[in-house]
Amino acid sequence: HYQDPRFNPEVDKKSGFKTRNILCAPIYSQKGRIIGVLQSLNKQAGEFSDEDIFFVKLFSDHIAMAIQNAILHNEALERQKLEQEMTIASRIQEML
Repeated sequence: HYQDPRFNPEVDKKSGFKTRNILCAPIYSQKGRIIGVLQSLNKQAGEFSDEDIFFVKLFSDHIAMAIQNAILHNEALERQKLEQEMTIASRIQEML
């Protein structure tokens, strides 16, 4: 991996960490845009297997759903806050 041009060894150099092996999977939004990356480092017993790759991809799908749910929840809270502010503004206008 240190010879792989896609691997940046600077983090290892600065931290003193030794990356022996690495497995990465993109985290996709519902629209297919990459919104993050799941990374697994230093498997204790040997190299990452096809089963590991399957699990990491499956886990990244679950992470994507959790992120999407958090975004939707935040949007709902923002909408609720805006509705409350509009109700207050309407009451103030009625009083005037």
